[in-house]
Amino acid sequence: MLDVITIGSATKDVFLQSSAFTLVEDSRFVTGEAECLPLGSKLAIDALSFATGGGGTNTAVTFARQGFRIACIASVGMDKDGEELLHELTQEGVDCSMLAKHPDTHTGYSIVLLHGSGERTILNYSGASHMIDSSVIASMQDIPKWLYVDSCGGDTKILNSVIDLKKKHSDMHIASNPGLGELKLGLDELAPFFSQLDVLLMNTEEAVEVTHSHRDDKTNMFRILSRFVKGTIVLTEGKKGLTAMDVQQNRTYSAGTPDSPRVDATGAGDAFGSAFVAGLIKDLSLEESIQQGVANASSVVAQLGAKSGILKKDEIETWPMVEVFVR
Repeated sequence: MLDVITIGSATKDVFLQSSAFTLVEDSRFVTGEAECLPLGSKLAIDALSFATGGGGTNTAVTFARQGFRIACIASVGMDKDGEELLHELTQEGVDCSMLAKHPDTHTGYSIVLLHGSGERTILNYSGASHMIDSSVIASMQDIPKWLYVDSCGGDTKILNSVIDLKKKHSDMHIASNPGLGELKLGLDELAPFFSQLDVLLMNTEEAVEVTHSHRDDKTNMFRILSRFVKGTIVLTEGKKGLTAMDVQQNRTYSAGTPDSPRVDATGAGDAFGSAFVAGLIKDLSLEESIQQGVANASSVVAQLGAKSGILKKDEIETWPMVEVFVR
């Protein structure tokens, strides 16, 4: 029996670093900042690097390195980038038997404009990554203990297949880190899916968009989201840390991030969410699971790319653990 199946995107990522990328504070942007380039100019790139990414594969590698039996449902093109992703996942011990290959579409591709602060802007071409066949979920024979549903491009067929699977196998747990495609559906349409979740993960910007709350009003975000999610809700906020709510216990948790190097924030959310859920699977407390999530994310942002810094099982226990405050 599989421990976890991840569902989500698979991409090839190219990282561009340049001292010409400028941060500008501007309230018109949901993050309050913009990464700007002068229009009409030609800029020098200081460094260029390639890696693999996508929430479906990033999270699968965390679970694999934590020693779980893991499979990934994703979609790639029948090209060199797709072959590289497949080879990498296989080397990590991820079951790729449900990973689809499309001959007429390029593997998803992301261009990451990386600022010296470690923050970045990502330009994403979805390509084959949002061409997951929902029938793979419906026909699943090896039912995992957990499903981890990442961004699926707002494909309601996938969400409905997950709902149907949960109804047939009520002891299966579900965690989700929905992407913009899902969140654009709105809470009313997402309600049947959210009601099945044991864990909902999103960053604060996404929570602002979906709940129409003020950025600083997490109380209202939790109030609205807890109408739909009856498990645990986690709102991350980059280097500022996170706030979580155990809806059943009506208890909130908060944690910061350690004072460690911050090279590239790409994949931090995937690293946190998957390590957090890995802690729950290992029957750790919510506080301990948060600490493991923060440790994994902190290691990832200290290196370039979404997978290089993912911690192994024997490494995560030795990483400095942040203090978790409970209210």
